[in-house]
Amino acid sequence: MLLSVVTLRTALEMGAIYSLVALALFISFSILNIADLSTDGCYTLGFAVGATVTLAEVLEEGK
Repeated sequence: MLLSVVTLRTALEMGAIYSLVALALFISFSILNIADLSTDGCYTLGFAVGATVTLAEVLEEGK
């Protein structure tokens, strides 16, 4: 089976998280008429920090 139940569940969980981010952007841009880009910047910064920490831990374990 190409897609397992675990893969499908993970995809649905990530979709739910991304939908909350999209909803937050929609509210700040459309309804409140405020160009709040901190949501985009914080989300990207979180990814960058998470990737850096993950790589640092992987490299540390390899020593």
